[in-house]
Amino acid sequence: MSSSTKPLAEKITSLLPEGKGVVEVGEDGSFLLAWHNGKVVVPYHGLSGGEKATFDAALAAALKANVVICEFAELDKKRLGIALEKINGGVQTIVLSCHEPEQVPAGWDVVRL
Repeated sequence: MSSSTKPLAEKITSLLPEGKGVVEVGEDGSFLLAWHNGKVVVPYHGLSGGEKATFDAALAAALKANVVICEFAELDKKRLGIALEKINGGVQTIVLSCHEPEQVPAGWDVVRL
Protein backbone atom coordinates (compact mmCIF):
# COMPACT_ATOMS: atom_id res chain seq x y z
CA MET A 1 0.00 0.00 0.00
CA SER A 2 2.89 2.40 0.55
CA SER A 3 3.27 2.71 -3.22
CA SER A 4 -0.26 4.18 -3.23
CA THR A 5 -0.05 6.33 -0.13
CA LYS A 6 3.51 7.65 -0.48
CA PRO A 7 2.78 9.95 -3.46
CA LEU A 8 -0.27 11.38 -1.67
CA ALA A 9 1.74 11.98 1.51
CA GLU A 10 4.50 13.66 -0.52
CA LYS A 11 2.01 15.95 -2.28
CA ILE A 12 0.38 16.91 1.03
CA THR A 13 3.86 17.62 2.44
CA SER A 14 4.65 19.93 -0.49
CA LEU A 15 1.50 21.95 0.31
CA LEU A 16 1.95 22.22 4.08
CA PRO A 17 3.74 25.28 5.48
CA GLU A 18 5.97 22.99 7.58
CA GLY A 19 6.33 19.37 8.61
CA LYS A 20 5.17 16.31 6.67
CA GLY A 21 1.87 14.78 5.69
CA VAL A 22 1.40 11.19 6.82
CA VAL A 23 -0.86 8.73 4.99
CA GLU A 24 -0.47 5.10 6.02
CA VAL A 25 -2.49 1.93 5.67
CA GLY A 26 -1.51 -0.80 8.12
CA GLU A 27 -1.38 -4.49 7.33
CA ASP A 28 -4.45 -4.89 9.53
CA GLY A 29 -6.37 -2.37 7.41
CA SER A 30 -5.92 0.52 9.84
CA PHE A 31 -5.62 3.97 8.29
CA LEU A 32 -3.58 6.90 9.57
CA LEU A 33 -3.98 10.42 8.24
CA ALA A 34 -1.72 12.75 10.20
CA TRP A 35 0.70 15.68 10.25
CA HIS A 36 4.26 15.13 11.47
CA ASN A 37 5.08 18.56 12.84
CA GLY A 38 8.82 17.94 13.12
CA LYS A 39 8.58 16.53 16.63
CA VAL A 40 5.61 14.18 16.79
CA VAL A 41 2.98 12.66 14.53
CA VAL A 42 -0.40 14.26 15.25
CA PRO A 43 -3.36 12.22 13.98
CA TYR A 44 -5.93 14.19 11.97
CA HIS A 45 -8.48 14.11 14.79
CA GLY A 46 -5.90 15.65 17.14
CA LEU A 47 -5.05 18.67 14.99
CA SER A 48 -5.89 22.13 16.29
CA GLY A 49 -8.40 24.28 14.39
CA GLY A 50 -5.69 26.14 12.48
CA GLU A 51 -3.76 22.96 11.74
CA LYS A 52 -6.90 21.19 10.55
CA ALA A 53 -7.84 24.07 8.24
CA THR A 54 -4.35 24.07 6.73
CA PHE A 55 -4.22 20.27 6.43
CA ASP A 56 -7.70 20.13 4.87
CA ALA A 57 -6.63 22.58 2.16
CA ALA A 58 -3.43 20.63 1.46
CA LEU A 59 -5.33 17.32 1.33
CA ALA A 60 -8.02 18.67 -1.00
CA ALA A 61 -5.43 20.17 -3.35
CA ALA A 62 -3.35 16.96 -3.25
CA LEU A 63 -6.46 14.99 -4.23
CA LYS A 64 -6.93 17.45 -7.13
CA ALA A 65 -10.32 18.72 -6.06
CA ASN A 66 -11.90 21.06 -8.60
CA VAL A 67 -12.75 23.68 -6.01
CA VAL A 68 -11.35 24.03 -2.51
CA ILE A 69 -13.09 26.22 0.07
CA CYS A 70 -11.00 26.98 3.15
CA GLU A 71 -12.07 28.67 6.35
CA PHE A 72 -8.83 30.08 7.74
CA ALA A 73 -9.97 32.26 10.66
CA GLU A 74 -7.65 30.28 12.96
CA LEU A 75 -4.55 31.32 11.02
CA ASP A 76 -2.74 34.52 11.95
CA LYS A 77 -1.57 36.96 9.26
CA LYS A 78 1.83 35.30 8.84
CA ARG A 79 0.54 31.71 8.60
CA LEU A 80 -2.30 32.80 6.32
CA GLY A 81 0.20 34.23 3.84
CA ILE A 82 2.30 31.06 3.99
CA ALA A 83 -0.78 28.87 3.46
CA LEU A 84 -1.89 30.93 0.46
CA GLU A 85 1.57 30.67 -1.08
CA LYS A 86 1.63 26.88 -0.65
CA ILE A 87 -1.87 26.01 -1.87
CA ASN A 88 -1.79 28.32 -4.91
CA GLY A 89 -1.48 25.89 -7.77
CA GLY A 90 -4.08 25.06 -10.36
CA VAL A 91 -7.05 24.48 -8.09
CA GLN A 92 -9.78 27.09 -7.77
CA THR A 93 -9.53 28.03 -4.11
CA ILE A 94 -11.78 30.26 -2.06
CA VAL A 95 -10.34 31.30 1.30
CA LEU A 96 -12.47 32.86 4.00
CA SER A 97 -10.79 34.67 6.86
CA CYS A 98 -11.32 37.54 9.25
CA HIS A 99 -7.59 38.30 8.90
CA GLU A 100 -5.73 39.82 6.00
CA PRO A 101 -2.41 38.18 5.13
CA GLU A 102 0.77 40.15 5.70
CA GLN A 103 1.40 39.77 1.99
CA VAL A 104 -0.94 38.60 -0.78
CA PRO A 105 0.92 36.10 -2.98
CA ALA A 106 0.84 36.44 -6.76
CA GLY A 107 -2.18 34.79 -8.32
CA TRP A 108 -4.59 35.66 -5.51
CA ASP A 109 -7.37 38.25 -5.59
CA VAL A 110 -8.68 39.75 -2.36
CA VAL A 111 -12.38 40.46 -2.00
CA ARG A 112 -13.42 42.30 1.15
CA LEU A 113 -16.98 42.05 2.36
